[in-house]
Amino acid sequence: MLEMKPPLFVACFLLAAITCGAHTCGKLREIEKGDTCLSLSQALNLTLQDFMLLNPKTNCSSLIVGEEICASSCFRKLVSPRYGQRPVVMDYIGAMGNSTAFDDVPVSPDVDHFFILSFAIDANRSGIVQNGSFISYWSDGLTPESVSAIKSKHQNVKVLLSLAGYSLQVDGQSDPWIVRWYDPSDADLWIDNAVKSISALVQKYHLDGVDIDYESMDDPSNLRLFPFCIGELIKALKRNKVISVATIAPYGASAPYYRSLLRYYGDQFDYINFQFYSYSNVTNAYDYVQLYHWIAQGFDENKLMVSLEIDGTSGRGVQGAEFFKAVEEIKKTRKVPGMFLWSAEGSQETGFLVEKVAQCTL
Repeated sequence: MLEMKPPLFVACFLLAAITCGAHTCGKLREIEKGDTCLSLSQALNLTLQDFMLLNPKTNCSSLIVGEEICASSCFRKLVSPRYGQRPVVMDYIGAMGNSTAFDDVPVSPDVDHFFILSFAIDANRSGIVQNGSFISYWSDGLTPESVSAIKSKHQNVKVLLSLAGYSLQVDGQSDPWIVRWYDPSDADLWIDNAVKSISALVQKYHLDGVDIDYESMDDPSNLRLFPFCIGELIKALKRNKVISVATIAPYGASAPYYRSLLRYYGDQFDYINFQFYSYSNVTNAYDYVQLYHWIAQGFDENKLMVSLEIDGTSGRGVQGAEFFKAVEEIKKTRKVPGMFLWSAEGSQETGFLVEKVAQCTL
């Protein structure tokens, strides 16, 4: 079933089943004399396929007068109220080396959709750092032309680039090179180089923003240099109107560095893509909700995204129905600005089912 690439309605129906339990039907209707499955679907403003999804046990060749059929799904009652801004779905894309394209990913007009190109790194293919001169390493198929095309096709799409990531496959080595934040000998020069190189990438690829995803920072002194360099970089890019949006992607071990960054430059960042899935021992909805509330104590909850790692039909941390149960529970007490997914390539195996359900639940 997962390989059938279900349409958005199917995803929303699955969301209803996840959150409503056995009560997935929002409205019943009795079959009347002369009704057919086609006439019923037309009367309910549904395609015949969608009607059958709501009524999988209905035998269209022998409808029984007086029998009840499902006329609508309960998911329509689950949509969150608007909070003054549109919810966001973010897909990291380009790091896994396959041919996933922007157009492969479903985009709903009801949410803003950010694609985050992964990654730009200030190191060459030999693993030699370039002192703030960033180079793009995302998939070759994600071209400037494809960025322009997806943004023209969907006015609610923005495309960002992500800095750093976890590792880089360098020439002549079987093991990947771990991307680490390093203390530049001249912080001002690093910032200047970074502003120039990222501005060039933004202009070349017609981008809207920057995501910060440094994950390996072993030196406690980085609590000083990391916030300064990254904060001044984003401040300059926004001041020069190079970008309009900036995000960060902390996880447990890197959280102190990012909290320090936000302490001084919090107004420069629009979303916090916390990697909740890095807590791989959190595998049920209850524990995920508790983790979210705990992390929210150290970050601005108005910017704190929920997150899910997708690797085909698996991934670290909470998965599937348990994840969406957790999101619905969090929404009862907090505003959820959106959801980020790692990654589009991992989701493609299931026909992007998670993106479709995410668009419904947000």
